[in-house]
Amino acid sequence: MDVMRTAWAALVMAAACVLSGCARGPHPLNVLLVTLDTTRADHLHCYGYRNIETLHLDALAREGIVFDHAVAAAPLTMPAHTSIMTGLTPMAHGVRDNGTYRLGDGANTMATILKARGYETAAVVGAYVLDHQFGLAQGFDHYDDQIAGGNLYDSFHILERTADRVSDAAIQWLDGRKSKRRPFFLWVHYFDAHAEYTPPSPYREQYAASPYDGEIAFVDGQLGRLLEEIQRLDLWKHTLVIVVGDHGESLGEHGEPTHGLLVYGATLHVPLIMSHPDGRLDTPAARWKPRHVPALVQQIDILPTVAATLGIALPAPVEGRSLLPLLDGAEMKRHPAYSETLEPLLVYGWAPLRSLSTATMHFILAPRPELYDLEHDPAELHDLAAERPGVVADFQQQLAWYAARAESCAIKVGHTQLNQQEQQKLASLGYIQGGAAAPSREFDPADLAHHDPKDMIGAFRDDFQSGKTALDAGDAEEAETLLHAFVAADPDCGEGHFFLGLALRSEGKLDAALKELDTAAGLAPHDFKIPLHQGIVLTMMNRHDDARAAYEKALALSPADADVLLSLGSLDEAAGHPDSALARYDRVIQLEPANALGHLSRGVVLRKLGRDKEAAAELGRAATLVPRNPAYLQAFGRTLGEMGHPELARPLFEELARSDPRDAVVHASLGNCYLLAGDDEKAAAEYSQAVALAPGEAQYEYLLGCAYGGMRDYERARAAWQRTLELNPQHAEARHNLQILAGGAGQ
Repeated sequence: MDVMRTAWAALVMAAACVLSGCARGPHPLNVLLVTLDTTRADHLHCYGYRNIETLHLDALAREGIVFDHAVAAAPLTMPAHTSIMTGLTPMAHGVRDNGTYRLGDGANTMATILKARGYETAAVVGAYVLDHQFGLAQGFDHYDDQIAGGNLYDSFHILERTADRVSDAAIQWLDGRKSKRRPFFLWVHYFDAHAEYTPPSPYREQYAASPYDGEIAFVDGQLGRLLEEIQRLDLWKHTLVIVVGDHGESLGEHGEPTHGLLVYGATLHVPLIMSHPDGRLDTPAARWKPRHVPALVQQIDILPTVAATLGIALPAPVEGRSLLPLLDGAEMKRHPAYSETLEPLLVYGWAPLRSLSTATMHFILAPRPELYDLEHDPAELHDLAAERPGVVADFQQQLAWYAARAESCAIKVGHTQLNQQEQQKLASLGYIQGGAAAPSREFDPADLAHHDPKDMIGAFRDDFQSGKTALDAGDAEEAETLLHAFVAADPDCGEGHFFLGLALRSEGKLDAALKELDTAAGLAPHDFKIPLHQGIVLTMMNRHDDARAAYEKALALSPADADVLLSLGSLDEAAGHPDSALARYDRVIQLEPANALGHLSRGVVLRKLGRDKEAAAELGRAATLVPRNPAYLQAFGRTLGEMGHPELARPLFEELARSDPRDAVVHASLGNCYLLAGDDEKAAAEYSQAVALAPGEAQYEYLLGCAYGGMRDYERARAAWQRTLELNPQHAEARHNLQILAGGAGQ
């Protein structure tokens, strides 16, 4: 018996040693990884920025190690996070852009490695761009990517959750852990600093001159809540904390509004702070003694550093290196830090950018290469490439070496074809999924024959981005003008022709819209969203056979796209084939059980087939799935009206209005039903209630004016549309209607 007890004790001690790296006796070391999206190092107080208060990050920095020169692998969320998790550059892990790629199954990530060593693993992410389908959920017992919103007509909803809700979810997981004795790995991702910059009060007022800083300060406060909970649970003394930015933000530097197209320091220099329990002692251990480290480090160094700290051998080679020798005072020979952005190529057909950074120099491989002396020109304003051709040639040779090394470490990569709704989710975050073919890991000299992104950034900012903004705001005429200017600057950019086509469609210029979409399809033949919108325009032109062919092409490119199936089902209905339409809608619901429009369409067809009981159940299901926001509910009512069935929606919204009479969205939607049914007086009554409940909502005032117009009460219609423009000066429909009234109410 004594022998058995001794053997059992030895096994227990061995397991504890494995879990802790034999570094902390019986207490395994927890790991908290915090990633700050879109956060520049030089906008944190602990990095010397004096226009912000980041009290919790400052406290963490005082007790930890601040790496002054940490470089991001890419100025894009998914590629950078994949590098953090795998210790590999984008060339090696293969995730080159947001949305288009997914990390291949079976990858060795921080989560899979720590889970294999007995860790309880969890992640809470703040935006759809890190959704589980893109591959980073591997190895996590709990991957919380539940972000509200994201339906077909929900284009005004940003698919992120704010830092307070991210911290709430992380704290809830910590408090509810099943095994308090197992060590944990928790990854928490805060997205708030990403555009658009809309910090809540009091940060909105405190940082009115710089709302970007307000978002960072808000995140700092919410991170503080998480750290305080770890302390309350008595986990602080056993937790390694790592805070790192995924990429920065240009904020207009070099002409770039945000990030993704250029690779200057504004988007590549990120914060990196590590705080080890041994560094928080009254007499800290030498390795973890709080200090600033000026040496160049990379995001790919984080995984090997964590593994070395825990005493874990990595199961496969990585490109990053453990920073522990550096912290111990050893001289580490460093290769330049590799960074890239392929978004210019994949989305716009421009040249990709690749860069190498040292502590003193920054080289960018572009059609016109760039070289900057960071010691004397930290803002990268004076290009030295022409003056130092030998240095440029040396960096170019090193890039070739990086490509060969990446090939030796390469792992399997997957590709995703997002459906229309998923593309809209990415678009709501400012990302566009392009239709270009995926590049190889090798450098292709032909890439340098494309437009240089730095030459196109002005047209992108002033014409393309501004045009898209105008289109989103409903000002299709302004969007057309701007997007025409963009395609004149770059006639070979499929995205420019695509969005110009959408603007023209919004203006009712269907022939011109179709021409632009046809051009876009020729430039980006693999982008399924183009034939989808060709089909929409052709449907509006009553060219149903041509529309069907376009939708079928879109379906061939994206077989699981619900919106294409819904469009084909609508054509089947119009052609008198309800059974075929029903089969399409059944497929939609099979793919997306919570698709409100799928249930709605199925209910309408079932009623046509005389299956009234089933139809009622489907319509009821659809009503419960509609997200509670004005854009979608109004579109819900419009869709029923366009299908000739406003009466189907009205009882549902009447019931909702009775159950919640102070819900402005419900009253507006009910008003839509009455308006479509021709009962303008009841519509006006409902819109009036919506306006009273939500006086700042311009669309409610506009719809109230429409109801008054239907009643021929032109004075009240004029007043409502004038209030609409006061609330939203870009409201094109209200302005148009006022122009009609100015020409004579009889029109």
